[in-house]
Parts: sequence; C-alpha cells; structure tokens
Amino acid sequence: RTITATATPVTFKIPFKAQVIGVSVHAQTIDLASTDETYTVDVKEAGTSVLSSAISVAAADTVYEGTVSDSYIADEALVTIVVTLGGTTPSLTDLTVLLTIRRTN
Repeated sequence: RTITATATPVTFKIPFKAQVIGVSVHAQTIDLASTDETYTVDVKEAGTSVLSSAISVAAADTVYEGTVSDSYIADEALVTIVVTLGGTTPSLTDLTVLLTIRRTN
C-alpha cells in the first residue's frame, strides 16, 4: 500500500495490560525527489503518544527505532498508528510498524 498523505492507517485494541518494550519502523520505498519531504510515525494510546517523539523515516529499507516514554498500555486501550507526511510530493510504500509488547498483570 502506498501512503501519500497524513493518515491513521491502523487502530486496534490490546485485550490485556501490556508493557511496550520497543517500537520500530521500516518503509520499503520513500519519495525523496524534493528536499522538503518529511515522514514520521507515532504510536498513541488513547490519543497520547507512547514515544518521546515520533519516529522520523529518512531513507528506504532502513529500520528506525523509537524511544518509549510511556511503557504501559492499559487493558482494552485503543492504540493508533499515526503516519504524518509533509512536503511537496511525499509518498511511502509498504510501511511496517513493529510494536513489541509484553503482557503484564
């Protein structure tokens, strides 16, 4: 799938309490034809980011790691992946977001 505008492509509920161990992002291709394109990915629990800042994607075929600032997700919490694109002709293809979590009590 190709994303060409700011989007919220995935929203899901985690059916248990969880600790976020890590967040990583990878895009197969990104458009860097103009120098003003920007690409960021954020993970939010109930509208609040679990990262200290959104993950910037600067090159294709590269894995980028985020810094987790809020490591606990509540039971039945709504989690949203937010992709923000900026610039003249932004486009990315085959975005993968890996959210590594551990079930907690």
